[in-house]
Amino acid sequence: MALVICPMAVDVAFRSRLRPRIWAFLNGLNMLLVFQEWFDRAVACVVVLRHSHRRRG
Repeated sequence: MALVICPMAVDVAFRSRLRPRIWAFLNGLNMLLVFQEWFDRAVACVVVLRHSHRRRG
């Protein structure tokens, strides 16, 4: 439970005091992580498709 409550308290503190810069930075970092995850999935799909085409050919 503490692992859930502590980040929430820190999150509220950051929003109230240092909202504009840090919140924008955290949002940007989160977007980068999500983009990297989808990029890795796309690369994996391409690799699988190439292997399947090689097997058929």
